[in-house]
Amino acid sequence: MITITNNQEYTVARHYLRHLQTHVNGIKNTEHCKQLKRAIRKYENKPLDEKRVIDESFDAVTLVYPLPDFLESYDDADEYFQTDEYITAPPCAWDCTGAWFTSWYKIFVRDRRYWCYHRICRDV
Repeated sequence: MITITNNQEYTVARHYLRHLQTHVNGIKNTEHCKQLKRAIRKYENKPLDEKRVIDESFDAVTLVYPLPDFLESYDDADEYFQTDEYITAPPCAWDCTGAWFTSWYKIFVRDRRYWCYHRICRDV
């Protein structure tokens, strides 16, 4: 059985499958190709329970991720974010410390669960 656990393995599996289907004659519907296709589909359709980068630049990154299931209201979600996820950069007498800090965040509901967009910037 073929399993794909990360983005690198996913990319390699896609390229390998494309190679098999275009350059190797008579292998399009073999059991190996079917298992490879199933593993790719399983990885593509996995639930979004992790932090995902949706925008990235030199000094900032925007993430989207779910907040824990036990949060029942927007106020609970906001309080959780403020206490557990919010990043503050300590004040410094010098300029450009390179520390990460939360620039902004937005909490929203998706599939009856609280999620957030979190913009993290670097002090440069």
